[in-house]
Amino acid sequence: MGANHFNVLILGGGTGGLSAAAFLMRNSRKYSVGLVEPSEWHYYQPAWTLVGGGVYSAEATRRPQKDFIPEGVTWFKEKVIKIDPHNRVVTTESGKDLTYDYLIVATGVEYVYDWTPGLKEALDTPYASSNYLFNYAPKTWELLRNFKGGKALFTVPHTPYKCGAGPMKIMFLADEVFRKNGVREKSEVVLYTPGTVYFGVPGFKETITEIANQKGIKGNFLYKLVEVKPDVRGATFEHLETGERVEEEYDFIHLVPPQAPHLFIRENNDLVEGAEQPGFLNVDRYTLQHKKFHDIYGVGDVCGVPFAKSGAAIRKHVGKVVKRILASLEGTQYDKKYDGYAGCPFIVGYGKVVMAEFLYDNVPAPSFPRWLIDTRKPSYLMWLLKTKFLPWMYWNKMLKGKMIDA
Repeated sequence: MGANHFNVLILGGGTGGLSAAAFLMRNSRKYSVGLVEPSEWHYYQPAWTLVGGGVYSAEATRRPQKDFIPEGVTWFKEKVIKIDPHNRVVTTESGKDLTYDYLIVATGVEYVYDWTPGLKEALDTPYASSNYLFNYAPKTWELLRNFKGGKALFTVPHTPYKCGAGPMKIMFLADEVFRKNGVREKSEVVLYTPGTVYFGVPGFKETITEIANQKGIKGNFLYKLVEVKPDVRGATFEHLETGERVEEEYDFIHLVPPQAPHLFIRENNDLVEGAEQPGFLNVDRYTLQHKKFHDIYGVGDVCGVPFAKSGAAIRKHVGKVVKRILASLEGTQYDKKYDGYAGCPFIVGYGKVVMAEFLYDNVPAPSFPRWLIDTRKPSYLMWLLKTKFLPWMYWNKMLKGKMIDA
């Protein structure tokens, strides 16, 4: 085989791709490994809510990508433009054809702004922001702390998206900022979501709903954001069942862009056709192996199965996918399956986190026994976990292939 052939080729240098590369190299150095990732920087995105809430710096959430490429892994610093699964060929932007025995697709999602007209333009006005973007999260904090009262809207996209609680975490922090600054009584805090509840996992659902009600937040459910009108500070929402449209004005709006796999994934019918989530990678929900091409696996947000798209889920994906690939290369068996686990440190205020952990179908799966700590209730200990331990674990362990569940 040529220099551009790899036993394992990894697409994407985000959480999933880097963790998979590091875990693979820690478990075996017998095989050639390539990684395709164009970015100069690697970001710890879960901290962007904390940046938007004024308790974390944006710069602390990024480090040079080169510092986390494992020794022995060949890095192609460019974009993927095509995957040919029939011939096991990945084509890069510069025209390189990379071939593989096994392919790990960990390319995450991209923001598809034009699915919501006016959203991108609104972000560049003094009344809108998004914690889902590195350059805008600090702006969220500036707008919240200088808010003088009025209507603050918080939106949830109609697509699958990263960090299911993200739009509500910043909503709860905003409520506290407004109270501290004495403007809450002349403010409305309003959520529009396509969901039917604030949070769907039993036990945690009741806590989150009670906190939202205590704070006087207005929740509007089964609504899709269809347009933002930045010139008049307006937003149009459509009810998913009745088709009724609601026009809202705002003094501040937090926007979460619609999200989908990159074009070279979602426009490749071979890769996405039949997926549980349309347009996402068609993998088995328990093995994360592609249902049609058994030499392809998915890791992370690109997977078209109904898990909560989060770093905690990826930590469970990586070990199982890598171990399964190594077993295939070595002619052995690995049968441990992914159960849909995801973890969500749900920030409900400063110093207050509800630690929601669950499996497929919203089955609660707490890591701590209830007699030790009831994670259904807001906790300062879980706040410390979110703000201190998890970032340290991410940079020092997970991206180095340690503390991976396999």
